[in-house]
Parts: sequence; structure tokens; C-alpha cells
Amino acid sequence: MRASSRKLAIALAERLGEVVPPPLTLGAECGGVSIYADGVLQGGSHAPNLVEVEDGRALAERVALAVEGVLDSIQDCVMEYLHEEWPADGAGKSAPPGARTEGGRAYLWYGASEDDPVIGLPPIEFDELQL
Repeated sequence: MRASSRKLAIALAERLGEVVPPPLTLGAECGGVSIYADGVLQGGSHAPNLVEVEDGRALAERVALAVEGVLDSIQDCVMEYLHEEWPADGAGKSAPPGARTEGGRAYLWYGASEDDPVIGLPPIEFDELQL
């Protein structure tokens, strides 16, 4: 199966858009995810483009790398904008981004573990990403 960076960017922007604090919003553009505050671009990530790179790695590995790259970049942008840790764990420290793939799905979260996330996001079905 071949995957679309544009479709991955859309899936990530939708999921992360539900959890980033206002006035921040996300958009999917040119195979990447952008973050805005009051309509002004704050940054983003082009990591979704990794899913289209044929470099010998399995699709699942490329998806996991792309997802974690976006989670990390968006987290950095949110923290820079807010001037505070986001999302913060119980100790007030930023919860690390996490991603894994299994059974045709990408699982994504912020937190020390998937089993006890600070923020858990709905999985992305690989079928959503098909060209």
C-alpha cells in the first residue's frame, strides 16, 4: 500500500486540533501540519512527507516516525506560544510524544506511556492514508 502525506497531515491536524489550547488551531497544507494563533502561522511540521519516501523502511515504520515528528513539532510550537509546558504531566513537566503502529493502525499520545497518557488521541487507520 502507498500512503498519502496529505491524508496523514489531515488526520493529524484533525486529531491534534481537538486538543491544542485556544487560540491555537491546526491546518493541513502541502503534506504538512501547520499551527496558527489568531490566524498567524506559528510553525508546524512536514514530517508527514516521510510516508511517501521509499527508503527501504516498512510503511508502518515511516508512519510511526512521521506521527511522532508531528506530535513533537506541534508540542514545541504550543509550548513556545504559551510559555509553559504542554501537555503537562502530574509533575508539571511536558509529557513526551509517543507513537506506535500495529495491525494497520497508528496509535498516538502524549505521556510517559500509552497505557497512562496525559493526552490520548484516536488511532489513525492506514486505510485513511491510502493513495
